[in-house]
Amino acid sequence: QRALGARSDSEGQIGIVAAGFLKLLIPFFAIGAGIAAYYLFQKEMPDRAVDPDAAFSELVKLVIPVGTGIIGIIAAGLIGAILSSIDSMMNSAATILTMDIYKPYINPAATDRELIRFGRMSIVALVVMAALMAIFILDPNSEANFFLKLVDYQNYLTPGVLVTFILGMFWRRATAAGSFWTILSGVFFSWLVEWGYNNYAGDYPTIVEAFGPKLAFFHRVVVVLLLCFVIHIVVSLMTSPDSEKSRLVWTDLGGHAPGTLAKSFAVIFVSIGVYAVLGWLMVSETWSPIACGIAGAFWTFSAFGTTAMLHVKQRYESGASPMSAMLTEDRFWAAILCSLAVFMLYHYR
Repeated sequence: QRALGARSDSEGQIGIVAAGFLKLLIPFFAIGAGIAAYYLFQKEMPDRAVDPDAAFSELVKLVIPVGTGIIGIIAAGLIGAILSSIDSMMNSAATILTMDIYKPYINPAATDRELIRFGRMSIVALVVMAALMAIFILDPNSEANFFLKLVDYQNYLTPGVLVTFILGMFWRRATAAGSFWTILSGVFFSWLVEWGYNNYAGDYPTIVEAFGPKLAFFHRVVVVLLLCFVIHIVVSLMTSPDSEKSRLVWTDLGGHAPGTLAKSFAVIFVSIGVYAVLGWLMVSETWSPIACGIAGAFWTFSAFGTTAMLHVKQRYESGASPMSAMLTEDRFWAAILCSLAVFMLYHYR
């Protein structure tokens, strides 16, 4: 939503990259606070076991003096961050329900006032549904990690939505029916794959040794993604595409040659192979994590480098100084951002 609200494409692109650099700092704050809490709890409360989900609140009570107002400021910051995320999600969901379902299929002649009223009613209904799901599905007394459980539930829907987005953006033949059945199938396959593995994988010790007695949601997502691709392609080929919407793909909207898309996907697949080899070298202790991180970062920057430097050259030839041409090129900063992210993934494992 923030990117779509930018005044120009370039500002939106720079904003996304800048947000990415800020995101890289989050693990350091979160992990740093967690490490500090671990040692402080051992020192100050050696006989007390603190639940991981309660670590932050216990840390605040331990180190922040009561009555100074600082605890209130921290609470206000947390509540503000939560509300910021929730209102973005609710607005997005209400927009989808209003513009993609209510107006086209229920009330095509709806006025702006009616659309706004339906959007507000949708937000109220969604908030009530979310509250009921939290009450009946999540157990506040559970010892399981709340964040991991939340991500697990989220990833029942993610594969279908991701496949729909990718094929809708890059494949002219993708259809609305393919997207619809892919999203529904993604939820079903997520349950089916997990149920099948947890009930039948025990008969294959090699598989259990590699992936564990219970299927982790990250492994489940990979399998479901592949199944969703199959469903989307099959259903799209069996249904007729919308000729007007078929033009709303990356090559046409961005003015890119079809060969550029093929080269981009080739680079992506080669990069996946490079990262897999580096991961094997790290796990087998042939290379150290920092060496794999440096190699992965170098490869990532090189993958961006050709295109980024080409656009820097074009800016320079149009009259910009070499430094200005480089610093104002979003692809250059995207290359640095992705390189740092890959380095961190290997170095911190």
